[in-house]
Amino acid sequence: MMIRERGARLLVLLLATVAMGGCVTAGASPAVDNSSPAVFAPSPPETDGASLPNVPPGQALSGSMLIQGQNVSQLTPSGFRLSQDGGKNWSDIALPSGVSPQSVMAVSAVPSRRIFVATADTGGKAIHLYGRPANDSTWTAARLSPSWPSDSSVTGPADSVTITLGPSGFVAVTGSVRLGTALAFNALFVSQDDGKTFVQRQSASPDANIVWDSVAFATPLQGVVVVGPTNEDLIHSADGGANWTKAVLPKLPTVGSFTFGDPVVVGSSIEVPMLSQAGANSNAGTFSFLVSNDGGATFADGPSLNLPDGESVSASVGQRTWVVSSSGATIYESSDNGLTWASVKASGLPQNLSSLSLTGSDSATASVVTRGCTGFKTGCWQKMYLVQTTNGGHTWTAV
Repeated sequence: MMIRERGARLLVLLLATVAMGGCVTAGASPAVDNSSPAVFAPSPPETDGASLPNVPPGQALSGSMLIQGQNVSQLTPSGFRLSQDGGKNWSDIALPSGVSPQSVMAVSAVPSRRIFVATADTGGKAIHLYGRPANDSTWTAARLSPSWPSDSSVTGPADSVTITLGPSGFVAVTGSVRLGTALAFNALFVSQDDGKTFVQRQSASPDANIVWDSVAFATPLQGVVVVGPTNEDLIHSADGGANWTKAVLPKLPTVGSFTFGDPVVVGSSIEVPMLSQAGANSNAGTFSFLVSNDGGATFADGPSLNLPDGESVSASVGQRTWVVSSSGATIYESSDNGLTWASVKASGLPQNLSSLSLTGSDSATASVVTRGCTGFKTGCWQKMYLVQTTNGGHTWTAV
């Protein structure tokens, strides 16, 4: 099952020869935005859809893509590009001096915020965060040195890095070292001045030593993290990340499977999308929200939508939510935060949708991944292209 983007925010897609493992999620309100770590590997030799089945000629894209509202950023082994109109027009972005595209571990390019890229030491343990305005080529740098537990044997750099943007210049950077399937050490750094200076929040809580997937802060003090090897639990902090405890959740499905998407802020509430699948003998699924009105300490069941399958992609901005079936044929749309739904028959929206971003009252951009092999397990390729709608999802065209 997949929960993709919920919010005006992003999804980093692993497009080259790297397979996408587990559920890669993304989402945010207009005020809160997150970024997932990017992973890069050499792309297949094809660069044009004309030579690839099921890809519109000239539309194939390689590398890693990050969709955040109207902004789409692309990082390939040869450079970094940014589009501020949903992928129609692109500008080359020069990376900081000495930084190669292959060394970048995380990217954030939220509209009306600074652009951030993060790298890690090759021989040490520091995380290097670089930031710049979208219209200025001058990068500033911050060196973040994680303090791993003294009784551990971890001395090297983080395995993964995430960048989370919050309101009023709040930036959080997380570096993680996985210790197996379920456990991890997580170093959290927070900034109140839009990434210029940082303070590490060192937590001794055992609940913090779980695999972190996505982070969201409603305020500089109140934060929520999706944790666990299958994104099945939530922890929260009321003191800016110094201490973490498990959130109190409603009764969760005991039959089939479920997974959480990224926690996002909607007004004064924190909402977490959840996709559940009925079981092995049924493809039916349910898309729903868990809602917290106390900063993430406790959650209650919110609105839900029954789906014909448990493989869907979703996106929300404010009260508006779209959920796309895995076939791409139907879009379920709500304008009242999931209380009521209308279905739209989509023309030109293919299967294999990977992410969805609402860019206006009737417009959206989606990414599509297609893959295959020219022979039996030989000549295998994977590519992505973008499609857009401007009429409420009724018709879609390749960008």
